[in-house]
Amino acid sequence: MNDIERYFTMRNWLLGSTSVALLAVVPQAGWSLSPQEAWDHWKTQGDRFGLTVSAETETPAGATLTLEGLKYVGEWGFVQAEYNGGTFTLSEEGDSVSVSYPADGTITIKAAPPGESAFEATLNLSYPGATTLLSQEGDKLIDVSRFPGFTIAIGEVRIDDKPFDITGEYAMSNLEYSQNIATSGDPVYESDVSISDLAINYQMQIPEAKVTMKSAAQASNVTAVTTAALGALLTELEKDMSAYDDAAMMDMIGRVLDSGFRIDSKSHYESYTVSDETTDENGTFSNTFTIREGDADVTVDAGGMAYDVTSGSLDGALVIPGLPLPELAFAASAMEIAFDFPFTSGEEGAPYSWKLALDSLTMGEPIWSLFDPGAVLPRDPASLVVSQSGQLRWISNLFSAETVGARTPPVEPLSANLDELKLAMLGAELTGTGAFTFDQVTKKLFSNGVPQPEGKAEFRLTGGNALLDKLVQAGLLPQDQFMMTRMMIGMFAVPGEGDDVLTSEIEVDADGKVLINGAPVPF
Repeated sequence: MNDIERYFTMRNWLLGSTSVALLAVVPQAGWSLSPQEAWDHWKTQGDRFGLTVSAETETPAGATLTLEGLKYVGEWGFVQAEYNGGTFTLSEEGDSVSVSYPADGTITIKAAPPGESAFEATLNLSYPGATTLLSQEGDKLIDVSRFPGFTIAIGEVRIDDKPFDITGEYAMSNLEYSQNIATSGDPVYESDVSISDLAINYQMQIPEAKVTMKSAAQASNVTAVTTAALGALLTELEKDMSAYDDAAMMDMIGRVLDSGFRIDSKSHYESYTVSDETTDENGTFSNTFTIREGDADVTVDAGGMAYDVTSGSLDGALVIPGLPLPELAFAASAMEIAFDFPFTSGEEGAPYSWKLALDSLTMGEPIWSLFDPGAVLPRDPASLVVSQSGQLRWISNLFSAETVGARTPPVEPLSANLDELKLAMLGAELTGTGAFTFDQVTKKLFSNGVPQPEGKAEFRLTGGNALLDKLVQAGLLPQDQFMMTRMMIGMFAVPGEGDDVLTSEIEVDADGKVLINGAPVPF
């Protein structure tokens, strides 16, 4: 494995390690009677996560229990983790138990995934002034933790037993974390996290490619509310997965989902900025993005996965070596990416949908000058909305070995709808809607093995002719191609109501004939 491959392996493991760090430091249980009972439940809840929780010494003194040399040790398949803390003090506080922390601790993570590089890293944790209050309400154990500052700094990193040159840290300020844990039945967790400021910075060297990489990210006023029913996840993670191939991993995922696993998460941030810089023999490539007011909703269970990410205004800039421009800048007022995808279906199928929206996209004048130095084309902000939905039917289990080795997708489309299409740019606007069903009864094939559809789609183009004229004027469309383009448009579109409006109706009838504006396709 070369250094570039080791870089991507290291990056993926380090990003996942931050959640391990938080899990290790925050107590996983509370009780409402005494520090000893709190400690006993703390260890019991650790067992539920596959963690062995212990202390070198346990010293009770009245209403206080002092734990020296607190340690977490966990092993999940090919992953091992160990947290070493200092002295923790548990004290009675009314019907609750308060926990005071040492100023720092360390986590060592080792992983040897089959067929991939072995990974080992030490993370140095710092959390001065941290406190946790443990209590109980009914069958729920509750902990509320506050960290004025929480820093995870990268220590030594080795990949395939070779040192990797990387420095960096993950720093949070005013971290508040609350968690409710059900004490009976399947483990169900409810958590609420808020962070005033979050900063991630790292730098690494890749000598083999003579590359230096830097990355930085900042976020403010981050919140996340999550409910998780883990089902058999923890039991599966305790198994030896060293010999698992892709089929075995998919089968394990299927077992976990079928056991009742579910996650619902809603997160929000006020602002988010990320910048990356890569320097090699050709110069420095950099990018910077800033997003304001973002939200992310994610749900995963046996039925499927739903994902919806929205943001307010965003700004970005690229610096590319070799281009005769200082930077390529762009901005947009809003963005959304969403999808809802089923993992299972009956004979009647299951619904799916996806959406992509980008509002008021603008580009800096240096970009325009690359292809339109005379400013012939309208500089109007561009917008795009594509929304599509339908029904599909799985013909085999998505998480089975049969599906992993299948040469064709084990899914049948039953219907497909173009709910909304809107593309506005360069003074023109294209809109459209449509709905089609697919013949999965007689299994008639349309073309390229696609089941025969039936339905129609309608499109409307405003300002298309004016745009063609502008493209010719700007020298982007030669005159001979201009005439050919007009002829092609005439085959698919007819004049609509209004100035410079073209409409088109594309229909596939029950016999599989394709009609454009009521007439058969002429080719």
